[in-house]
Amino acid sequence: MRTAWLSRYAALVAACTLWLIISGASFSPNEYRPLYSLGQTHELAGVAVGILMAGLAVWLWLVEDRPWVSRLGWVALSLVITEALLGYQKLPLAPPVRFVHSLLAQLFFSTTVAITVLTSPIGKQDKELAGNKASYIRPLGIATSGLVLVQVGLGTAFRHGAFEIAPHLIGAIVVLIAVVILAMILMQHSEYPRPLHSSVNALMTLVGIQVFLGFAAWTLGLPEIDPSAVIIATVAHTATGALILATSSVTVIQFLRYIHPKVY
Repeated sequence: MRTAWLSRYAALVAACTLWLIISGASFSPNEYRPLYSLGQTHELAGVAVGILMAGLAVWLWLVEDRPWVSRLGWVALSLVITEALLGYQKLPLAPPVRFVHSLLAQLFFSTTVAITVLTSPIGKQDKELAGNKASYIRPLGIATSGLVLVQVGLGTAFRHGAFEIAPHLIGAIVVLIAVVILAMILMQHSEYPRPLHSSVNALMTLVGIQVFLGFAAWTLGLPEIDPSAVIIATVAHTATGALILATSSVTVIQFLRYIHPKVY
Protein backbone atom coordinates (compact mmCIF):
# COMPACT_ATOMS: atom_id res chain seq x y z
CA MET A 1 0.00 0.00 0.00
CA ARG A 2 2.85 2.38 0.84
CA THR A 3 4.45 1.75 -2.55
CA ALA A 4 1.14 2.18 -4.37
CA TRP A 5 0.43 5.57 -2.78
CA LEU A 6 4.00 6.74 -3.33
CA SER A 7 3.74 5.90 -7.02
CA ARG A 8 0.36 7.66 -7.26
CA TYR A 9 1.79 10.74 -5.62
CA ALA A 10 4.74 10.68 -8.05
CA ALA A 11 2.23 10.40 -10.93
CA LEU A 12 0.45 13.48 -9.57
CA VAL A 13 3.73 15.41 -9.54
CA ALA A 14 4.41 14.30 -13.13
CA ALA A 15 0.92 15.33 -14.28
CA CYS A 16 1.26 18.76 -12.66
CA THR A 17 4.68 19.14 -14.29
CA LEU A 18 3.19 18.41 -17.71
CA TRP A 19 0.65 21.15 -17.08
CA LEU A 20 3.56 23.41 -16.10
CA ILE A 21 5.20 22.73 -19.47
CA ILE A 22 1.96 23.40 -21.35
CA SER A 23 1.27 26.64 -19.50
CA GLY A 24 4.92 27.68 -19.95
CA ALA A 25 4.68 27.22 -23.71
CA SER A 26 1.52 29.37 -23.62
CA PHE A 27 2.97 32.11 -21.42
CA SER A 28 2.98 35.68 -22.71
CA PRO A 29 2.70 39.13 -21.12
CA ASN A 30 0.47 40.13 -24.06
CA GLU A 31 -3.16 39.80 -22.91
CA TYR A 32 -4.36 39.75 -26.52
CA ARG A 33 -2.29 36.71 -27.39
CA PRO A 34 -4.17 33.41 -27.85
CA LEU A 35 -4.08 31.15 -24.75
CA TYR A 36 -3.10 34.13 -22.60
CA SER A 37 -5.25 32.93 -19.66
CA LEU A 38 -3.64 29.49 -19.80
CA GLY A 39 -0.16 30.99 -19.75
CA GLN A 40 -0.94 33.10 -16.70
CA THR A 41 -1.38 29.92 -14.61
CA HIS A 42 2.29 29.08 -15.16
CA GLU A 43 3.66 30.89 -12.13
CA LEU A 44 1.08 29.39 -9.75
CA ALA A 45 1.64 25.95 -11.26
CA GLY A 46 5.38 26.33 -10.67
CA VAL A 47 4.85 27.01 -6.97
CA ALA A 48 2.54 24.00 -6.66
CA VAL A 49 4.98 21.68 -8.43
CA GLY A 50 7.85 22.87 -6.24
CA ILE A 51 5.90 22.10 -3.05
CA LEU A 52 4.74 18.73 -4.36
CA MET A 53 8.28 17.79 -5.44
CA ALA A 54 9.68 18.68 -2.02
CA GLY A 55 7.14 16.30 -0.49
CA LEU A 56 8.06 13.56 -2.97
CA ALA A 57 11.79 13.92 -2.28
CA VAL A 58 11.24 13.63 1.48
CA TRP A 59 8.86 10.67 1.04
CA LEU A 60 11.42 8.82 -1.11
CA TRP A 61 14.14 9.56 1.45
CA LEU A 62 12.00 8.12 4.25
CA VAL A 63 10.66 4.92 2.64
CA GLU A 64 12.69 4.03 -0.46
CA ASP A 65 15.10 1.16 0.15
CA ARG A 66 17.04 1.76 -3.09
CA PRO A 67 19.44 4.65 -2.37
CA TRP A 68 19.81 5.61 -6.02
CA VAL A 69 16.04 6.07 -6.40
CA SER A 70 16.02 8.24 -3.28
CA ARG A 71 18.86 10.29 -4.74
CA LEU A 72 16.86 10.67 -7.94
CA GLY A 73 14.24 12.47 -5.87
CA TRP A 74 16.81 14.97 -4.63
CA VAL A 75 18.07 15.46 -8.20
CA ALA A 76 14.51 16.25 -9.30
CA LEU A 77 14.09 18.70 -6.42
CA SER A 78 17.35 20.41 -7.40
CA LEU A 79 16.07 20.74 -10.97
CA VAL A 80 12.81 22.37 -9.92
CA ILE A 81 14.63 24.78 -7.59
CA THR A 82 16.94 25.76 -10.45
CA GLU A 83 13.87 26.19 -12.64
CA ALA A 84 12.34 28.55 -10.09
CA LEU A 85 15.50 30.64 -9.86
CA LEU A 86 15.63 30.97 -13.64
CA GLY A 87 11.91 31.64 -14.05
CA TYR A 88 11.58 34.34 -11.41
CA GLN A 89 14.01 36.73 -13.03
CA LYS A 90 12.95 40.07 -14.46
CA LEU A 91 10.88 39.76 -17.63
CA PRO A 92 11.47 39.41 -20.47
CA LEU A 93 13.92 36.58 -19.92
CA ALA A 94 17.05 36.56 -22.05
CA PRO A 95 17.00 33.92 -24.83
CA PRO A 96 19.72 31.75 -23.19
CA VAL A 97 17.79 31.79 -19.91
CA ARG A 98 14.56 30.84 -21.70
CA PHE A 99 16.37 27.98 -23.43
CA VAL A 100 17.82 26.56 -20.20
CA HIS A 101 14.52 27.08 -18.37
CA SER A 102 12.56 25.18 -21.05
CA LEU A 103 15.07 22.35 -21.38
CA LEU A 104 15.33 21.80 -17.62
CA ALA A 105 11.54 21.62 -17.46
CA GLN A 106 11.61 18.75 -19.95
CA LEU A 107 14.34 16.96 -17.99
CA PHE A 108 12.47 17.48 -14.72
CA PHE A 109 9.29 16.02 -16.20
CA SER A 110 11.21 12.97 -17.44
CA THR A 111 12.67 12.49 -13.97
CA THR A 112 9.25 12.58 -12.30
CA VAL A 113 7.92 10.04 -14.80
CA ALA A 114 10.92 7.80 -14.15
CA ILE A 115 10.28 8.01 -10.40
CA THR A 116 6.63 7.10 -11.01
CA VAL A 117 7.65 3.98 -12.89
CA LEU A 118 10.39 3.01 -10.44
CA THR A 119 8.04 3.25 -7.44
CA SER A 120 5.22 1.36 -9.17
CA PRO A 121 4.64 -2.38 -8.56
CA ILE A 122 6.32 -3.15 -11.90
CA GLY A 123 9.32 -1.03 -10.99
CA LYS A 124 9.72 -2.85 -7.67
CA GLN A 125 9.77 -6.33 -9.20
CA ASP A 126 12.96 -8.33 -9.39
CA LYS A 127 14.97 -8.12 -12.56
CA GLU A 128 13.95 -10.42 -15.38
CA LEU A 129 17.03 -10.57 -17.56
CA ALA A 130 16.47 -11.57 -21.16
CA GLY A 131 19.89 -13.13 -21.56
CA ASN A 132 22.64 -12.49 -24.08
CA LYS A 133 20.58 -12.99 -27.24
CA ALA A 134 20.63 -9.89 -29.46
CA SER A 135 22.56 -8.00 -26.80
CA TYR A 136 23.26 -5.21 -29.31
CA ILE A 137 19.69 -4.00 -28.80
CA ARG A 138 20.57 -2.61 -25.36
CA PRO A 139 23.11 0.00 -26.57
CA LEU A 140 20.83 0.69 -29.55
CA GLY A 141 17.94 1.48 -27.20
CA ILE A 142 20.09 3.71 -25.02
CA ALA A 143 21.54 5.50 -28.06
CA THR A 144 18.04 6.11 -29.43
CA SER A 145 17.02 7.75 -26.17
CA GLY A 146 20.15 9.89 -26.38
CA LEU A 147 19.09 11.02 -29.85
CA VAL A 148 15.69 11.96 -28.45
CA LEU A 149 17.37 14.14 -25.81
CA VAL A 150 19.47 15.89 -28.47
CA GLN A 151 16.38 16.44 -30.61
CA VAL A 152 14.46 17.95 -27.70
CA GLY A 153 17.38 20.31 -27.15
CA LEU A 154 17.38 21.27 -30.83
CA GLY A 155 13.63 21.90 -30.74
CA THR A 156 13.94 24.05 -27.63
CA ALA A 157 16.78 26.06 -29.18
CA PHE A 158 14.82 26.60 -32.39
CA ARG A 159 11.72 27.69 -30.47
CA HIS A 160 13.77 30.35 -28.69
CA GLY A 161 15.43 31.64 -31.84
CA ALA A 162 18.91 30.13 -31.53
CA PHE A 163 18.94 28.97 -35.18
CA GLU A 164 16.73 28.15 -38.15
CA ILE A 165 14.56 25.06 -38.38
CA ALA A 166 16.90 22.89 -40.51
CA PRO A 167 18.82 21.19 -37.63
CA HIS A 168 15.53 20.41 -35.88
CA LEU A 169 14.05 18.90 -39.05
CA ILE A 170 17.14 16.76 -39.62
CA GLY A 171 17.03 15.63 -36.00
CA ALA A 172 13.38 14.65 -36.37
CA ILE A 173 14.18 12.43 -39.35
CA VAL A 174 17.10 10.79 -37.53
CA VAL A 175 15.02 10.11 -34.41
CA LEU A 176 12.12 8.73 -36.46
CA ILE A 177 14.42 6.32 -38.33
CA ALA A 178 16.16 5.22 -35.12
CA VAL A 179 12.88 4.56 -33.28
CA VAL A 180 11.39 2.61 -36.21
CA ILE A 181 14.54 0.45 -36.48
CA LEU A 182 14.50 -0.18 -32.74
CA ALA A 183 10.82 -1.16 -32.80
CA MET A 184 11.30 -3.46 -35.81
CA ILE A 185 14.22 -5.26 -34.17
CA LEU A 186 12.34 -5.64 -30.92
CA MET A 187 9.33 -7.12 -32.75
CA GLN A 188 11.54 -10.05 -33.71
CA HIS A 189 12.14 -10.90 -30.03
CA SER A 190 8.80 -11.67 -28.43
CA GLU A 191 10.66 -13.37 -25.58
CA TYR A 192 11.62 -10.00 -24.15
CA PRO A 193 9.41 -8.80 -21.26
CA ARG A 194 6.17 -6.98 -22.07
CA PRO A 195 7.11 -3.68 -20.32
CA LEU A 196 10.03 -3.31 -22.72
CA HIS A 197 7.80 -3.82 -25.76
CA SER A 198 5.21 -1.42 -24.32
CA SER A 199 7.78 1.34 -23.78
CA VAL A 200 9.18 1.12 -27.31
CA ASN A 201 5.71 0.92 -28.88
CA ALA A 202 4.62 4.00 -26.93
CA LEU A 203 7.79 5.80 -28.01
CA MET A 204 7.16 4.99 -31.69
CA THR A 205 3.51 6.13 -31.44
CA LEU A 206 4.44 9.43 -29.81
CA VAL A 207 7.20 10.11 -32.32
CA GLY A 208 4.71 9.57 -35.15
CA ILE A 209 2.28 12.01 -33.55
CA GLN A 210 5.11 14.48 -32.97
CA VAL A 211 6.16 14.43 -36.62
CA PHE A 212 2.58 15.26 -37.61
CA LEU A 213 2.32 18.05 -35.02
CA GLY A 214 5.69 19.48 -36.02
CA PHE A 215 4.67 19.55 -39.67
CA ALA A 216 1.39 21.22 -38.70
CA ALA A 217 3.11 23.84 -36.53
CA TRP A 218 5.57 24.59 -39.33
CA THR A 219 3.02 24.87 -42.14
CA LEU A 220 0.55 26.81 -39.99
CA GLY A 221 3.17 29.48 -39.41
CA LEU A 222 2.14 31.23 -42.61
CA PRO A 223 0.99 34.86 -42.57
CA GLU A 224 -2.58 34.06 -43.63
CA ILE A 225 -3.11 31.40 -40.95
CA ASP A 226 -4.97 32.19 -37.73
CA PRO A 227 -2.28 32.77 -35.02
CA SER A 228 -4.42 30.83 -32.54
CA ALA A 229 -3.94 27.68 -34.62
CA VAL A 230 -0.18 28.25 -34.76
CA ILE A 231 0.11 28.68 -30.99
CA ILE A 232 -2.11 25.68 -30.23
CA ALA A 233 -0.07 23.50 -32.59
CA THR A 234 3.18 24.76 -31.04
CA VAL A 235 1.97 24.09 -27.49
CA ALA A 236 0.81 20.58 -28.47
CA HIS A 237 4.17 19.96 -30.16
CA THR A 238 6.04 21.06 -27.03
CA ALA A 239 3.91 18.89 -24.73
CA THR A 240 4.32 15.85 -26.97
CA GLY A 241 8.07 16.42 -27.01
CA ALA A 242 8.06 16.29 -23.22
CA LEU A 243 6.09 13.02 -23.33
CA ILE A 244 8.55 11.56 -25.84
CA LEU A 245 11.55 12.46 -23.68
CA ALA A 246 9.82 10.97 -20.62
CA THR A 247 8.96 7.79 -22.52
CA SER A 248 12.54 7.50 -23.75
CA SER A 249 13.79 7.76 -20.16
CA VAL A 250 11.43 4.94 -19.16
CA THR A 251 12.68 2.96 -22.17
CA VAL A 252 16.27 3.33 -20.96
CA ILE A 253 15.19 2.06 -17.53
CA GLN A 254 13.55 -0.97 -19.15
CA PHE A 255 16.61 -1.76 -21.27
CA LEU A 256 18.93 -1.50 -18.27
CA ARG A 257 16.53 -3.60 -16.24
CA TYR A 258 15.66 -6.41 -18.61
CA ILE A 259 18.46 -6.78 -21.18
CA HIS A 260 21.57 -8.40 -19.80
CA PRO A 261 24.75 -7.22 -21.56
CA LYS A 262 26.72 -9.94 -23.24
CA VAL A 263 29.78 -11.05 -21.29
CA TYR A 264 32.79 -12.00 -23.42
